[in-house]
Order: sequence, then C-alpha cells, then structure tokens
Amino acid sequence: MKFPDDKAEINSWQDKYKETEGWKNIYQFILENGLIYNLGELIATNYEIMPIGDDEVKLAFSIKDEKEVIGFIICQEFEMTSDNPELFLQYIVLRPDMQNKGIGKNIFKILPDAVEKQTGVRPNKAFSYIETTNLASQKLYKNFGFEFRLINNNNNYILASGEFEKSLEQEK
Repeated sequence: MKFPDDKAEINSWQDKYKETEGWKNIYQFILENGLIYNLGELIATNYEIMPIGDDEVKLAFSIKDEKEVIGFIICQEFEMTSDNPELFLQYIVLRPDMQNKGIGKNIFKILPDAVEKQTGVRPNKAFSYIETTNLASQKLYKNFGFEFRLINNNNNYILASGEFEKSLEQEK
C-alpha cells in the first residue's frame, strides 16, 4: 500500500463516478462539508500539510484489488507510547463501484496489522466522528461492533468507538 504514488488514480474518480450515488455520498459527507472540493485537495490538506503532535503519527493507506486503487484511508495513531494506542479513523473512502461489497469490514480486519507494519505499534482501539445523516458510515461501524454517542450540543456528529479485538470477536 504505497499511498503517495496512488493519488493520481484516486483523483480520477471524480470524473468517472460523479453521477453515481456513491460519489454523491463522498461529496456530501467528505468533500463538500469539509469545504474541500476534490480528493486531491482532501489528501493534501489532511495528510501532507497538517502537522500533529509528537506522540501521534498520521498514516494514509491505499486500498487495492489485484491491480488498481479502490479506496484509501487517512488515520492518526494517538498515544503510541502508552499501553493503549488508539487509531483515529479520519477518512475511509471507497470508490463508488466498490461500496456495499463487504470491503469496509475487511478494512477493519487488516488495519491494525497495516498500522503495526508502518509504525511498529499496534492500535488496540479506534474512533471516528460521523455525521448523524451519514447512514452508510454508521452502518459500517455498527456492523463492526462500535458504540455510538452524540458529541455536540446540536447533535450533528456521533462519536463511534470500539476495540479491534472485541470487534473481530463479534465477527466470528
């Protein structure tokens, strides 16, 4: 998973998939609401430019089938020197024609290993902030056993949190 090399392929999705329902969700929940209008800008803003703290590592992974990029993940590992490293799942994006095929569940299964391979530290837990209207993301996290709670006064976002090992046990 060599992320920087795959950005050009990811950027081509907008033209190819812009009329699909899956792209409309990507646009609504990831691009438009973040005041970012293309995936290239999203990647640059959230991965290459934003500095983070000393005890955090920002990571990006490409998701590939046999030959092409079908998605990407941008995440941060927090508290890496603690006994309980935690992964903030900032974005999990699948190409529109690859959505609703069980790939999201597989991501959760392999992500701890991929993070450990990159950083030498294995995350025990994960969390993400999800818009209350983003039902597709809520379904993914719920199916993997994550718990939800509203996090702000106007109830626009849900905090989804869970433990990788418990989530994997639930899958069995």
